[in-house]
Amino acid sequence: MIRFARRLATQRPFPVSSVARRLLAAVLLTSLVACGGFAGWFGPTFDNAAACRMYVDTYNHLECLPEGGRLGADVCPAWLDRTGCDLTEYYACLTQGAVCRDGVPRVASRAECGDTACD
Repeated sequence: MIRFARRLATQRPFPVSSVARRLLAAVLLTSLVACGGFAGWFGPTFDNAAACRMYVDTYNHLECLPEGGRLGADVCPAWLDRTGCDLTEYYACLTQGAVCRDGVPRVASRAECGDTACD
């Protein structure tokens, strides 16, 4: 019984060769780098979440906003700072474009502020 326990403790649950482990690690690392998975760790960070919160605050304080029309806190997650893209100008444009026209909230469009996609 002791021999069985020792053998069980020293065996790997899924025997994988070292070449396969290295290949798998290289594929995972490459995919993380390609998808911006390290943005914020090794890449640049931007103050996107604060810019987003400023837009949400401006929008939520519009006098013409109907009851229940407020944007929630989940609109600006913390990971916005780690997207690898600077979206501060986009949110500044949305903030400036959030106005009341004829008693109705108006928000700037993508045509006016640009796209949020990273170049």
